[in-house]
Amino acid sequence: MLASVRGVQVAQSADNEADEGSEQAEGPENTADDAQEAQEMAQYQSLVKVTAQQAQLTAEALHGGSATHTELSVEDGSLVYDIEFANANIMVDAGTGQILKTEAQGQEQNDVTETPIQGSIQVPDNDGGDQGGAQQ
Repeated sequence: MLASVRGVQVAQSADNEADEGSEQAEGPENTADDAQEAQEMAQYQSLVKVTAQQAQLTAEALHGGSATHTELSVEDGSLVYDIEFANANIMVDAGTGQILKTEAQGQEQNDVTETPIQGSIQVPDNDGGDQGGAQQ
């Protein structure tokens, strides 16, 4: 599901593969995965206390610029908004609206050395790591 927030498309996400821009053939397995992801994202959306627009405005106020992309995702089992800028990524807690993490673009930490995020809304993290990205 896409919505426009101040000219920026806001995507609700659940799967890292689509975020990476990978193109995969649509087969029965992918269709079933997409349906499951859509169901999970609908459940996750019902848990959020902060809108994508509120999260984006908070991140823009901190960063001092306009976001290029906003999506709801699961990071370390926490429900967050991943707000992308041309030169940074900011993660905002989907329950409280607090900034959880700021990373300069290209400076993403290795999963082994990265400190896990502790957001206010905990959900199953089926990947065991970052789940971000499928646009619906």
